[in-house]
Amino acid sequence: MLNEHGMTDSGKRCKKAAASILELLKYQCQGFILPPSEVKSLLGLSRDDKAWHLHACIDRLRKELARCFVAMDVNPVQGITVQLYKVPLQSYVLCSPRSMRQ
Repeated sequence: MLNEHGMTDSGKRCKKAAASILELLKYQCQGFILPPSEVKSLLGLSRDDKAWHLHACIDRLRKELARCFVAMDVNPVQGITVQLYKVPLQSYVLCSPRSMRQ
């Protein structure tokens, strides 16, 4: 169901879950693992959902975290592994003056 801003409830839950994960990453240097039960409650999925890892919310959460340079790996048994990866400080292309003249 869409609300007045055009975002579904599951979309709101994914944004809220991503914000929570980013907050936790501030205190965890290497990343962490969320067990399936925590992931289900964080995203509002049913506790007895065996195929939780195939849900559309998981893909939405992965995309939301990727925007903030956070890698997410999903394992149906272990849960979600979250790690912050480093970004280059400057994005530039090296070129020599000789190649620019040609």
